[in-house]
Amino acid sequence: MVSKSSNTGYDGGKKIKGIKRHIVVDASGLLLCIVVPPASMADRKGGKVVLEKLSNRWHGIKKIFADGAYPLPGKAAEKNQVLGGYEMEVVKRSELKGFKVVPKRWVVERTFAWNETNRRNAKSYERLSNTAETVTEISAIRLMLKQFDT
Repeated sequence: MVSKSSNTGYDGGKKIKGIKRHIVVDASGLLLCIVVPPASMADRKGGKVVLEKLSNRWHGIKKIFADGAYPLPGKAAEKNQVLGGYEMEVVKRSELKGFKVVPKRWVVERTFAWNETNRRNAKSYERLSNTAETVTEISAIRLMLKQFDT
């Protein structure tokens, strides 16, 4: 049995203890790929891991919109990048103060909100990151099936 502490970490910048979820969704917000690393893993590294997993599962994806935390080091954030065969466009936050909807980012945030309606995704109850990934995938499948029902 693996101890709970082996899969958890602490991100001092975001003040997160435990795990992070890096996800890739399609244009309608349906989950394509998820990686659940310890919170201590940098977002850049987590982004690379999720894109590697995505390339093994899905073929034919050409363009990916990413948050400002995911560009490659040493590259200008406003330029398009090619990473793992994907054209990656970094969506930047507005410089203005106050709440502003970031283009394309709201789709991912909506997916997080949908998945957190499931009790097991609202908190990190799982001991293993593979279990957390599977539980999130199951809740995403449940959401997809609910869309067929309506």
